[in-house]
Amino acid sequence: MTRMKKIFKSFLDRRLILLIVYFYTSYTLVSILRFWYLKSNGLVRSKVSWSTVIQGYMADYIIVILLMPLLAYLIKSMIVRKIKLKYAVLVHLVFSLSFGILISFGLNLLQSMFGLDLNVEFCIKGIFEDHMRSIHITFPIYFGLSGIIYVYYYINQVKEAKILEGVMHNQLNESKIKVLQSQLQPHFFFNTLNTIFGLIGIDNTKAKDTVADLSQLMRRFLFVKESNLVSLKEELEFLRKYVDIIKVRFSDHIEFVERVDQKLKSALVPTLILQPLVENSVKHGYWKKNLNLNIFIDISASENDLTILIENDGAKLTGDFVELIKRGVGLKNIDERLNAIYKGNYQFEVINKKGGGVANRIVIPLEFSE
Repeated sequence: MTRMKKIFKSFLDRRLILLIVYFYTSYTLVSILRFWYLKSNGLVRSKVSWSTVIQGYMADYIIVILLMPLLAYLIKSMIVRKIKLKYAVLVHLVFSLSFGILISFGLNLLQSMFGLDLNVEFCIKGIFEDHMRSIHITFPIYFGLSGIIYVYYYINQVKEAKILEGVMHNQLNESKIKVLQSQLQPHFFFNTLNTIFGLIGIDNTKAKDTVADLSQLMRRFLFVKESNLVSLKEELEFLRKYVDIIKVRFSDHIEFVERVDQKLKSALVPTLILQPLVENSVKHGYWKKNLNLNIFIDISASENDLTILIENDGAKLTGDFVELIKRGVGLKNIDERLNAIYKGNYQFEVINKKGGGVANRIVIPLEFSE
């Protein structure tokens, strides 16, 4: 039963048949209106009655509609099997002739079964003669209906191709983001190990505590690596653990200040977006002429956008943003991940502040977790 159902579905596409019904209904109505106009103006010599005309058109309409699933199945099979054009044309020439014969046979059969007044003789000669009288009509009708079917399947194939292209693009995007996140993890890990190395021999207790903090961060890394977006609350919690490690290394020489709208805690941000920016601020802002560094984290929102601003009062940039992107692993990683996630619908800049220091600014679409 299931097999028969599958065969029936492949044989009959409801939307396609409905499209053909609309087309052939319009054709039949136009043909009837044409006959009415000619007959009303005395342009028809034949004394064919209206009853015979209506019966003929209705019988023809029913037969053509019944034949359409067969034609649709034939064309679909040729498309699936990728039949060469020359063979497809030959097949359609043969079937276009058969189409007319089948219509003539159906008209004769209906006349015989239901006593319709169609003025045709139910025999081989009568069928052939009727076919030859109407071949100039059935031939273009066949190719017109075939054209509709081809266009329908072509449009469907284009839609399926676009859907598949979108799925593949998303999968590629996901893979790219995962690679970028994996690239960032060892970068962070080795930098933190350097911090721990600097503590060994100076303060072994702090070194042990920092190792414990690092293990918690690495567990966090493993937890978030399957997700591209996390809540701002989660991202800030991760950042604070990193800040604790930084404070151990730099003692009281670095201060962190957060200004975050509490309503934004459930806003979605890219995973590990804050930590590399803070790390960059520490790495380039803290220097021999500026041994006390202040880092300000300001996160706010407008109607549609979320703005992340990380500023410091340390050393200024020595190059423009394009050069920084090329030189730095962290900044390049951030820019590529933002582009992969938001497809160009974002802003990212690193600039010198007028009063001294550097500002990192990211603007992304405002979204909230469910």
